Amino acid sequence: FFFPSSLPSAFVLQRRSMENILEQQRQHHEEIERLEQAIVREKLNMPKTQKEKINVEFKIRKLLERISERSASLLQTYEDKDKLRAQELEKISGPNDLVEFYSRLRQVKEYHRRNPGQTAEFINVDVVEHTPTQLGEYAASRAEREQQEVQRKYEEADLRNKKDAPVAESQPMLVQFSDEEVFGTCLDLHAFYTTFLNLKGVLIMDYLDYIDVFDKLYDYSRGNKNAAYKKYTESLCAYLKDFCSRAKPLFNLEAELAAANKDFEEKWTEGTVPGWPKQGGEEMQADAVDLSQFQSAEELQQLGLDALKQNLLARGLKCGGTLEQRAQRLFAVKDKAADQIDPSLKAAKKKNPDEGKELARTEWHILVIMKILSVIREQTRENVERKLSRTAAELDEEDELEPVIDVDSEPEEADNTLIYNPKGLPLGWDGKPIPYWLYKLHGLNISYTCEICGNFVYKGPKMFQQHFQEWRHAHGMKCLKIPNTSHFANITRIQDALTLWEKLKKKKDAELFQPMTEEEFEDSAGNVVNRKTYEDLQRQGLL
Repeated sequence: FFFPSSLPSAFVLQRRSMENILEQQRQHHEEIERLEQAIVREKLNMPKTQKEKINVEFKIRKLLERISERSASLLQTYEDKDKLRAQELEKISGPNDLVEFYSRLRQVKEYHRRNPGQTAEFINVDVVEHTPTQLGEYAASRAEREQQEVQRKYEEADLRNKKDAPVAESQPMLVQFSDEEVFGTCLDLHAFYTTFLNLKGVLIMDYLDYIDVFDKLYDYSRGNKNAAYKKYTESLCAYLKDFCSRAKPLFNLEAELAAANKDFEEKWTEGTVPGWPKQGGEEMQADAVDLSQFQSAEELQQLGLDALKQNLLARGLKCGGTLEQRAQRLFAVKDKAADQIDPSLKAAKKKNPDEGKELARTEWHILVIMKILSVIREQTRENVERKLSRTAAELDEEDELEPVIDVDSEPEEADNTLIYNPKGLPLGWDGKPIPYWLYKLHGLNISYTCEICGNFVYKGPKMFQQHFQEWRHAHGMKCLKIPNTSHFANITRIQDALTLWEKLKKKKDAELFQPMTEEEFEDSAGNVVNRKTYEDLQRQGLL
């Protein structure tokens, strides 16, 4: 069969009944080559935006997964555990090879006789659009909702603003991000920040500080790591894993986490996992307070319940009881060696030495992932700082630019009838004239003509006052070779502006330093005169 090279991919005839092992291998090899060519085309595409870059990387990842699947199938056929490939090779290379050839030829003819006009299919190298399935409890619903809402807003805004112009089709996003994530350049941690503030024993901080320290969970007191904390860390870790897979489609996160698990097992055995030292170990004892600085149990009570519990755990003692009981128990072991401590004060050895191991592993994964996302953390901080630095006017302007759409109301039919507007009132957001009382309240019935702006008419005092700092008035002043300073506020006539400019220049010249009259000289007799008088006397020879 001949397949033209100009076609995007080769034809594969659907003759399952006639396929053999060698034909299956050939098809797998051909599909792998086609997928590799598709990857090269995507690489040569040179994405210009972050959205295009994510789409290209996601397509390449899907193509690589298909190559891996086909390679695994090929490997199984080459291993030939059922000896089918060897039997087929023996048939086509043995003494009866022509008999086998004509037998297969008859099968081909019989197939086409039973299936006349059988069509062929292409090898499909298209990537199926991605639907997020593991975005976590927080990211999935919010990302889908915000993506659909934003897409709907801008589509309807384009239809309103460009009714006759064709709307260019934008490239669909193969993986979804929330607005805060900005196509994978920033993290969206607002929900986790709210959960963090409600945990037991945390320090109250703002969102910017939380971005810097949210992965440093080893600083969190071990006694406060309860069920709510465990749920918080698990959801945070799941979100970071999913975000990394969406923002870095070509990064092998599974291999990185496998290496992290191996490193974690070694550190857990040694008891050197940050925030999880062995109870009674040297590391916990090193962090314990020096009891020689306390003279009584009452002074130890000033440390508080949590601090006393940590110190008791560090020495392998019982940590329950009231504040007074904990302080007395800790003070009782002052200046005593481990073998001199009363056994009744010691805590019983735990039956499960690996208690809390999975929670520690989750914290370790968060640390490892944030090392990978260190650049994205900085971009997140810059994005939050930029948003916090916006003024109220900028935020209002952004809200005005964003089209507001009521998703609950049904779309109304377009009304092509002329609007009754005999007074020439300006139109509001709904396309209808604003009320007349509102028109007069804002002074829109008063017109101001500015000769400097080319006799442009401004409606209302607010627009008139604002136009003095806008480009039109500044351009007119520049053409008159006059600086647009506060001296010329409320001046609209060209002659008035030129007259004031001449007056200001004369006043400025009068304030300049005049050396002939203001510079002083002293003659030999000690008389002080100005420079002009001094030079006249000098020319007359009277000095």
